[in-house]
Amino acid sequence: RHMAEDSCDNAKPCVSGADDLARNKLAYLFTPTPVRCRELKVKREEHLESEHEEPAPEDQSPQVLSDQFYDDCCAVDSDASLREARAEIARLKAQVEDLQQAANQTPHPVLGIRSSRCAECKSESAMEGRVFAELSKLYCERCWAQWERCGRWHPTMRVCTVAPAVGSSGLPEFDAEDAFVLPSYICDHDDLSLMERLRNEVPEGRQFSDWHGARHLALHFDGAEVTELRSDTARPVLRNTIKQMEAAFGIKATAVRLNLYRSNADYKPFHADRGRDDNGLPQCTVGLSLGATRELSFTHYKTGVTMTFPQRNGDVFAFTPELNKVFLHGVPRVKNSLIMDEPRISLILWGSRLALLHPSTHCES
Repeated sequence: RHMAEDSCDNAKPCVSGADDLARNKLAYLFTPTPVRCRELKVKREEHLESEHEEPAPEDQSPQVLSDQFYDDCCAVDSDASLREARAEIARLKAQVEDLQQAANQTPHPVLGIRSSRCAECKSESAMEGRVFAELSKLYCERCWAQWERCGRWHPTMRVCTVAPAVGSSGLPEFDAEDAFVLPSYICDHDDLSLMERLRNEVPEGRQFSDWHGARHLALHFDGAEVTELRSDTARPVLRNTIKQMEAAFGIKATAVRLNLYRSNADYKPFHADRGRDDNGLPQCTVGLSLGATRELSFTHYKTGVTMTFPQRNGDVFAFTPELNKVFLHGVPRVKNSLIMDEPRISLILWGSRLALLHPSTHCES
């Protein structure tokens, strides 16, 4: 065609029907096809509208999300690798449940007990109806039986009915777990003269006053007042009685109290003594009972196990500062109407052992 045009510029090309058909086909190939964007735009908008109308997910706990994740994984038709993943998830979930169950079964540290296993053999068959409260431990039946038959038991409280013996130090010696109940140590049970003299020889200017909310009356001496009670000008009955009680247990009192129980209605609540002087030295408690017979009760602080010791006229009791930490003590009300309603006086001393006050002197002796 171009050759024909070059040779004859004025000549018109001859176009046949076959040429028109070929030309139309080529034109179709080179004509760009219009993009139908409207349909795509509509579909995109519909998709966005559907996403916008979908409700927002609510806040869910980690446990709920974990369960949904587990359920979704198990619902997928998967190959061997996904089956292994599902098995691993199931194993981990079971492990978490076991840990939660074990945590819920951990006992509350009542009495300081933090393990439900036997403290000796570590078995899970520890007895729950029996507790070694002082050690804060549980034991199984077999280990309890071994302990009962071992023959080597250490007492919580050793009750002695004789005064402590004088040891190599030249002073009365006793152990931390020792308590003393000495019948008729100061006077005979039927000799009430000492009680009457103490009541009549109250230091001048002093008198009994309400104590513990008027549950009984008391007269307290402390510091320099105790020193005055030891002087030669002090009333002889009270002075000599204090010296006799100090010598029996090798102590030096820094506080003295006379308690007056006017009748069977008066009592002393459960309590613990201070147990130390102003310098921090441990103090023993020594008491003399005069007049009517009353009980002295001790209760184990942790367990509430309670024991009583009748205190008659002339009896002396004593206990160590170590026992004062483990037991509370008090004088209960009298419930028996057959007991005579009579007054009682108790003389209480708090003092440190001389071996603690003058350690070098007694070590040399």
